[in-house]
Amino acid sequence: MPRHVKYSLLLLLLVLLTIPSKLLYPPTPANPDDQRLAGEIAAMLESKGFTVRFGEMVHVPIIVANKSGCNLLATHVGGGGYANSRFNLEAEDIGATEYYYDGQLNQHFPRFWPVIEERLNRWLRPLGLSSQIHPVLAIAGQAKCSGEALDWSAFRLHEKS
Repeated sequence: MPRHVKYSLLLLLLVLLTIPSKLLYPPTPANPDDQRLAGEIAAMLESKGFTVRFGEMVHVPIIVANKSGCNLLATHVGGGGYANSRFNLEAEDIGATEYYYDGQLNQHFPRFWPVIEERLNRWLRPLGLSSQIHPVLAIAGQAKCSGEALDWSAFRLHEKS
């Protein structure tokens, strides 16, 4: 049997095996919790004396904060990083982007655990076992604002009902 036929049959088998999972688990709808999360981040920044305004980036709220030479840009980019590239384009003039996830501020986007956490929560939600998810926050310009004591640890998504 020619090699291209083998690969075609293998691809057909793979498609047939993955279709049931796509039918059983529909795609995750846009997160309505993003607006609440953006509001909480803005409230935290305002309590620290920042002037805050909202923008929108690819249907995701973005927070622009200013305080005497300290400019910040922050948003929730999602566990899969769906808004990460767009955020980096928006943040080019502000400064380097850092990512806050589960108690840690990193220079690199966390690729593994946020996706696992979101998928597990998505599968457990129909069973009533869902829990809170740690958001992946992208923050630009924080290195220039090193004198500010900003606490990103209080923010959560999908609060358990």
